[in-house]
Amino acid sequence: MVALQGFLEGVLRTTAEAERSGGGIKVLVGIDEGDAVLDSEEGNAALTRAFRGEHDFEIFRVKTSTPALEQPSGDVPDAPTEGSSDEEQLLSPSAAPRVHEGQVCRVWRKLAQEAFRQGAEYTVLLGDDVRLLSPGWMGQIQDEFKSLQRELSSQTSAATEGLGRPFVDLLPLGFGVVCFTDELSPGFPGFPVLHRTHGEIFPEIFPEKFVNQDADPWIFEVYNRFGAARLSRTARLKNTLGGCEGDAAGRSSSTSSSSLPAQQRYRKVAVDWKSEMLGHGVQQARAWLESRPPLLQLSPEVNIRQGDGGRRLRRRFDRFVVLDVLVPTVRLDDLSILTAICSLEVPPHMRTMFIIIVDDPTIAPSRIRTMANELQRAATANIVRVRQNQENIGAGPSRNRALQESSADWGLFLDDDVKPKGDILAEYGRLIINTVESEGCDGGGGGGGGGGGGDNGREKFPPAETPLHRAVALSDVTHMYGISGELSHPAWGVTANLLVRFSWPGKRRVITKFGDQFPKTGGGEDVDFCLSHAKDTGGSFLTAPEAVVIHPWRPGGRFKTYRQGRAWTAFARFTRRFFRWSFGDGQLMDLHPQFSYRSYPNVAESMLLTPLYLTLLYLAPLAFEFFSRDGSGGDGGDGELSCSSGDLPPPPLSTVLALPLQQLALMLLVVLTAEMTCDVPRNTWGRRWSERLPSAGFFRRVMPAAEASCVITALEVGRLAGQWSRGGLGLQSIFCRRSGENMNGSAGAGGGIAGNFRRRFDWHCGRLAGAIEGEKRRALRKLFVWHGLLLLIMMWTRAGS
Repeated sequence: MVALQGFLEGVLRTTAEAERSGGGIKVLVGIDEGDAVLDSEEGNAALTRAFRGEHDFEIFRVKTSTPALEQPSGDVPDAPTEGSSDEEQLLSPSAAPRVHEGQVCRVWRKLAQEAFRQGAEYTVLLGDDVRLLSPGWMGQIQDEFKSLQRELSSQTSAATEGLGRPFVDLLPLGFGVVCFTDELSPGFPGFPVLHRTHGEIFPEIFPEKFVNQDADPWIFEVYNRFGAARLSRTARLKNTLGGCEGDAAGRSSSTSSSSLPAQQRYRKVAVDWKSEMLGHGVQQARAWLESRPPLLQLSPEVNIRQGDGGRRLRRRFDRFVVLDVLVPTVRLDDLSILTAICSLEVPPHMRTMFIIIVDDPTIAPSRIRTMANELQRAATANIVRVRQNQENIGAGPSRNRALQESSADWGLFLDDDVKPKGDILAEYGRLIINTVESEGCDGGGGGGGGGGGGDNGREKFPPAETPLHRAVALSDVTHMYGISGELSHPAWGVTANLLVRFSWPGKRRVITKFGDQFPKTGGGEDVDFCLSHAKDTGGSFLTAPEAVVIHPWRPGGRFKTYRQGRAWTAFARFTRRFFRWSFGDGQLMDLHPQFSYRSYPNVAESMLLTPLYLTLLYLAPLAFEFFSRDGSGGDGGDGELSCSSGDLPPPPLSTVLALPLQQLALMLLVVLTAEMTCDVPRNTWGRRWSERLPSAGFFRRVMPAAEASCVITALEVGRLAGQWSRGGLGLQSIFCRRSGENMNGSAGAGGGIAGNFRRRFDWHCGRLAGAIEGEKRRALRKLFVWHGLLLLIMMWTRAGS
């Protein structure tokens, strides 16, 4: 009762007496039948006293208790059996214990149906714990509906210029939804205001499967496919208790079946509404539109059949692209890049929400709310939703959280440090429409049909100003960032700028999850996601070379640090990132063995083999001397050895190990020398330099080329270390039951020395002809150089002895 009293005070504070008088506002209060407090004479009297005669109100009792066996939280009651009514499926509370308490959606449905039956023009679905904040919100909502109709009509008129510039009013006033903005969850479309037109389209208001969650975003997303959904900027409220998504900062809160948080009054029950339920709603709305005669006012000189004109104009409203921008972040010190992302211009035929996932639980919720408000103010007409993880889960799982928040047909992944071009959404929208039209579908209500699983955008880097930046450019690390300019159907793309498709008409929504086995900072999860998504959807990625973002160089690594005495520290910090990056992507060979192949030992594997070669280096002279002796084993040799061993003390261990350790270091240096001997000329002269970097002097060429070889070495060492840490090179894999069984027991190239050693991943996944052969030739060339240098060292060592 206290909550309802606060709600009524908000209504009085935000509405004028003229609006409340004469039946302008009527409050319908829904309560559970059998409620111990409200469904009684005392409760009715208390409700009457609460309204104090200020409002016209009615009380409706709704049976909302579903008898069932004990179910875990999150299960949905079984749908009513065929031939039975909703009332027959709902018994009184005394018949069985309550399982799903607080069935807000059922109460909302009954109240909205009653409001439209009584002739209401608008109805708003609220809770008793809501506090209205904006004075004059009734007029603001009406203005939003009228503005929405004018906006859609003008867009349709512009699309029909070939018909003689007629004035078109295809969508009637009231087709759509306007939602209040909740100050505690500003990007969530809750508390919808519905026109009586909605009651004509959906007599059931929304599907009966909704229990107490998600009915309002379902309504919003249905109309969003027609461009007819809006989140009000002026009509604001605050949802204090139930129904809010997590806490004020957007933290997800999970509840068990036995206990609830102190501030939550009922157990939340979620249903899967983003696939079939959403598609059916869109089809129902489209069928209602198509059943109405087209509303056309043509110029007198234009002679056109009304049926044909209506068909052509209706297709315009099937082309709204619903695309969400998904950005995980931990960088909140500088909001300039996030502000630029959220302020991107959204084309008229697109509806977009910007979803920001903060993967830093140490940030105070008040700061998250401040950041969300700043981004929303900067975004002007765009919708921004900010969520915070309860713990640091990494880049891949944070993108999964963004996917969970999104209800769009397409998702654009962006990194939090890229600077997209202002027309990137328009470019993607153009490609989406072309893709949908080429598939021969109408493009509305749940996405396109068939074909592509997404589009691979292009990442450009600013000019390389430092030697280490030039080294990265020459090391092939950034090759896949610009792959959209080279291949028409790449197998995967970098999640710094990647468009992914989720929905097709008539098919179930497909959401591929990022694997949580990869490092938190990233490394291979984007490759695994794209390959898995293509497998799940049966589609492939296209290219969008004009959808460009500017990817900054990673900080650190300037030549001036050399003069300041911090050269190796800067270089180690710079290469450590690549080590961590490749530490995780070594799993791809086991996750997708069809894209792996055998090659010659690389620099990391060659370094791993150096102890074996060192052992051979010492055993070879002994074996040579043993077999070069005559049959008697040499005269006097034993006597001399016996004499010397008796007179001299044994040498210290440091002396015994000094020479082998020196030679081991020398052999490791030989491996790196062989790597650079093959890479530096290739990187310094020829087509690679001219393609990737502008001309420069000899010193500005050789040093970056040598550092590029070090970057490649860091990648290979990190990949080998990751495989070793996961048991991919362990001797236990030798005992696998089958040679084709890997460490996880699945079929493939196998784990262990026989599985992962000399095993490579084809980064182009068979899409680039000659890539594997070229890599094998380079590896063989390095192997010859390495062995040649090693042979010279062995000969020098033998000669010196």
